[in-house]
Amino acid sequence: MDITYKLVLAMMLSACVTYGLTPLVRKLAIRVGAVDVPKDERRVHTKPIPRMGGLAIFVGFLLSYAIFSDMEPFKMGAIIFGASLMVVAGIIDDIHEISAKTKLPSNWQRLLFYMPLAFVLSSSQTL
Repeated sequence: MDITYKLVLAMMLSACVTYGLTPLVRKLAIRVGAVDVPKDERRVHTKPIPRMGGLAIFVGFLLSYAIFSDMEPFKMGAIIFGASLMVVAGIIDDIHEISAKTKLPSNWQRLLFYMPLAFVLSSSQTL
């Protein structure tokens, strides 16, 4: 399959899955309390807005990646595991509003944990 055709199909699938899941994730966000309430002048919205949209985007990416990637299972699993850690951290932040002082060190820990793995993964030439 031509790489351009494959990339277009992967993007279309990811976009469709994300679009379809967004209303469900919105309902989930409201149910678990992951809602941004405008309480200061920094917010541009005037009514509560559900968070957790990254979850819908991640599921769209995950499905598309699993179907269209030619990567070795170990490398694919490592990428999915690392991305999942970031998504879980984002969901926790959406629900509990973690401070930047807490988020920054945890992001650095994940980065330093996966930095050596990046050198292994960089040798791959597949999607």
